[in-house]
Amino acid sequence: MFLVIIVAVGIGFLLIGMWAQKDYHERKRAEFAEDAQALGLEFFTDLPEKDWANFQRFELYSLGGDSQKVPYAVVGETDTSRITVCEYKHPFNDENTETSTLLLVQDGRLNLPHFSLIKRERFLNLLGFFGLEGIPFSEDPEFNSHYLVRSESTEAIREFLNSKRRKTFIRNSIDYFEGFGDCFIVKFRRTWLNPSDVKDRFDQSLWILNRIL
Repeated sequence: MFLVIIVAVGIGFLLIGMWAQKDYHERKRAEFAEDAQALGLEFFTDLPEKDWANFQRFELYSLGGDSQKVPYAVVGETDTSRITVCEYKHPFNDENTETSTLLLVQDGRLNLPHFSLIKRERFLNLLGFFGLEGIPFSEDPEFNSHYLVRSESTEAIREFLNSKRRKTFIRNSIDYFEGFGDCFIVKFRRTWLNPSDVKDRFDQSLWILNRIL
C-alpha cells in the first residue's frame, strides 16, 4: 500500500509539472504574439520555411541533426533585409539539449565569403592538437585572443575581416557567427529568448548588418 501511495504521489507531481510547463509556454507564446504585433513584426511557433532554407546553408545547421527545433521565432522585413530572431534548441551532447538565441539575417546587399567565427573558450585552445588552428590575424592579437576564424578561402576572409569589422565582433561579444553569400547567423549560447528581448535583438542584428556591409 505504501508503495502505491508513493507511485501515485510521484505521478501527481509529474502531472502538475507538465501542466505548469504547458501553461508557461502558452503564456510565453501569447506574450511573443502581443509584443511582435506591437512592433509590427510577425510571430511564429516554428522557423518559417524560407528561414529553414537559408539556415540549411550553414555548418551550424548540419551539426544540429534531426532534433534541432525552433519554438519561438519573430520575423521583420524591410525593402532589402529579412531579420529573424528565434529561440534555438539543439543537441549539446548525447544526453542534453542546449537552448540558444539565434539571429538569422538575409540582405541582398551582402556578398560574404563562407566562414565561421567562434568565440574562444578554454577547450578551443586545445584545437591546435587536432589541426584546427584557424586563420590568424597577426596584426590584431586582441582579436586572435577572442576568436577562432575558419574558412576555406584565407585570402577572401582576410580581406573581409578588416580592422573595423573585427572590432564589431569584439564589441558585441558574439559567441558564434557564420556568413555565407547574402546571409549570416549569430548564435548566443545558453541564452533563452524572452519577449522583452526581441526589440534589442532586432536592433543588434541591424547594428551588426550595417557594420559589415
